[in-house]
Amino acid sequence: MFIPHSEEEIREMLSYLSVRNLDELFLTIPNDLKFEIKEEKIEVLKESEIRKELKKIAKENKNLNEYISFLGGGIYDHYIPACIDQIVLRSEFYTAYTPYQPEVSQGTLQAMFEFQSLICDLFKMDVATASHYDGGTALAESIYIMKKKGYKNCLIAKGISPFHLKIIKTYFLGQDLNFEEIPLKDFTIDLDYLEKKAKELAGNFFFVFQTPNFFGFLEEVDVISNIVKKRNGKLIVACDPISLAILKPPGEYDADLATAEGQSLGLYPSFGGPLLGILTAKKEYIRDLPGRICGQTVDKEGKIGYVTVLQTREQHIRREKATSNICTNQQLCALRAAIYLSLMGKEGLKKVFYLSFCKSHYLYENLLNLGFFEEVTKKPFFKEFTIKSKIPVKEIFEKCEKEKIYPGISLFEIYQEETFRDLLLIAVTEKKKKEELDYFVEVLKRSF
Repeated sequence: MFIPHSEEEIREMLSYLSVRNLDELFLTIPNDLKFEIKEEKIEVLKESEIRKELKKIAKENKNLNEYISFLGGGIYDHYIPACIDQIVLRSEFYTAYTPYQPEVSQGTLQAMFEFQSLICDLFKMDVATASHYDGGTALAESIYIMKKKGYKNCLIAKGISPFHLKIIKTYFLGQDLNFEEIPLKDFTIDLDYLEKKAKELAGNFFFVFQTPNFFGFLEEVDVISNIVKKRNGKLIVACDPISLAILKPPGEYDADLATAEGQSLGLYPSFGGPLLGILTAKKEYIRDLPGRICGQTVDKEGKIGYVTVLQTREQHIRREKATSNICTNQQLCALRAAIYLSLMGKEGLKKVFYLSFCKSHYLYENLLNLGFFEEVTKKPFFKEFTIKSKIPVKEIFEKCEKEKIYPGISLFEIYQEETFRDLLLIAVTEKKKKEELDYFVEVLKRSF
């Protein structure tokens, strides 16, 4: 417990809850997630000894400096300019918290404003929030906005990230919102089925999809938008921000809300975080957005200043009018993304897209040439693809790990459905050298 209590206080609380002991209080937690803490005598170490011990432990980790990684599934190993690390270490950024007093938080507020402006330009949407925990949270919040608007039916594509779907299920457990999954056909949205459901629910539904989808393939955004809008539905899309350097942005195919996982914009993969939720919208939804929105103004002397224009958080307004109870923005991560976009510029981002595209297709063709991989669809992809192996994926992982290669993600391990057995999800970013791609293929060739 975080706050120390006397034995008498603990007994009183347990009695009030009709629980006999603390173990009963935590019965809902599976036993395999519990561990017993034994009292041990702690050895006091000097600082130099602690540093040595921590370095020893750290060496047990496998990292991307030593391994060739083709992992993806939402978190990618993109190039990060060195100066990002240096800039965010500045004390005014690294230690800054919520800007409750705008007159003394101009730097933080400007950083938030610049982030919003860059994101709006990339997505071609009217407004963007100052960021959220991660892409899954941003997507769940966008669905919640539509629920508040009175829409009762949420059509959601199977190609949505399964990790994001778990967050969505948690958000809407027990809430009055009907979910219906739109199946895949050829590893992209079954457009005929979508049209059928849109006709049935005309005027009282919204559709949520992801492009590139979780399997790496691009959805037909214009066709999807036409189907949804023709039946007076609303459209929510989750996308890869790097892909928007070349592909049509959400604002140009009439998306109402658009979200993304922003980790690829200057954040390290690390051990799966920290991440960055991006949420953009048409202007009509500005007062429904969670979190805060910063704006530029002038003071009484005509000098430019930055303020929090909207902050619909329960701490700042009446609780019943708050748009969400999760309104913390990932400011340090958003700052990294803003610096990344500023440094790369439009042409730099296009180059990242182009290199990732070319290298992923180069690897794809070479894997097919091995003879023991099959394509699952002819649909286009950007930097990530799903491929079927005639060899058990488990064996591929065992061989590759010995050669310090992460060959991708086993889709069967995630979905536990027979349809996904021996399917491998492989991501290739601009960082991968031709020698690394060839080495991966060579290891597979000589192993099987």
